[in-house]
Amino acid sequence: MWGKSQVARNGTLARAARGAHLFTAMLAALCIASASARAEPDDALEAAAALAQSPPVLDVGGLSPPPEDVTPGSGGPVNLLIAIHKTAAERYSDTYLTSGKKRRRPVASSMRLRRQDDANFTNRVRYLARRIAEIRTAEPPQLARATTGEEFLAALVAASRRGPIGNLVIYGHAASTALFAREDRGFYASVLDVARSTRIVGGAEEDRLYQLRDAGARDLADFARLVERGDIRFTENAVIVFAGCGVAGRREVETLGIAARVTDITGATAIASIDVTDQSMGRGRSFRNHEYSRRTWVRFVAQQTPERLNTRVIDALTFLNLAAPLESPAVASAPQPETSDLADAN
Repeated sequence: MWGKSQVARNGTLARAARGAHLFTAMLAALCIASASARAEPDDALEAAAALAQSPPVLDVGGLSPPPEDVTPGSGGPVNLLIAIHKTAAERYSDTYLTSGKKRRRPVASSMRLRRQDDANFTNRVRYLARRIAEIRTAEPPQLARATTGEEFLAALVAASRRGPIGNLVIYGHAASTALFAREDRGFYASVLDVARSTRIVGGAEEDRLYQLRDAGARDLADFARLVERGDIRFTENAVIVFAGCGVAGRREVETLGIAARVTDITGATAIASIDVTDQSMGRGRSFRNHEYSRRTWVRFVAQQTPERLNTRVIDALTFLNLAAPLESPAVASAPQPETSDLADAN
């Protein structure tokens, strides 16, 4: 038989062995969690690490508009820069053309192009943020990344909780009726129009509409309601720059497009391009300071005829109101938009 001392030693060894196993398990779990955390950011943010001196991008995924009893912030004007991402998630359009025929281009190539585009939009947001931060009188910009229309509006709501939005610059693929994000889940002039032709959900038209909205699609009617409720607020002299393609129109100014309607709803001045915006047009050492249009840039002012700027190259920074006010900024009282038609569409 073993003596008491031998039993005690064996018990101590057993406890030590269990402790070692527990430590090993905890260490393994920690390594797995760490690896998962490293894998979590998407390729677009990793590609943007070259501009690490700039503020980090705020991911607004999961945020939702606040309840009606939330008290809005009373801080100074907010400068908000948003990168809207399509993400690398596979899309119906990766495999099929609008006609229904199969694409010849590999799906992986389309996904890779979207990763590159997303990284470019994030880089441009951070580059502009750094330029704004260099202006001593300017409020440090807030950055956001959105992958759906719901997240886009949530970013505006989150910024408005701090103070009215004085300047808003939006980077991403776009058209006069759409700020494109995940497939058929972006921000549109009307989600109903998207529901009529979508291929990512099925059923009757009304069913497709609700499914797209559940997936995150939003439109001008949603935006108008949030502005009317005060959940999204702009200063009286707010400026909105749409850096994406054709938000002013495809060939001519479209007065029912997003740029024109957002101006009507908020009273802000909007700057947008007719036709494609193309950074490859840039030349010289300071090409990153500019936005490029294949046709021309347009200025939208509430209750006025849109003004063609007759230039293909602009510096967004020169259009923004960046001087710090001495007193609390006046908040624009939103004009009463004619949103009944849009609301009926939802």
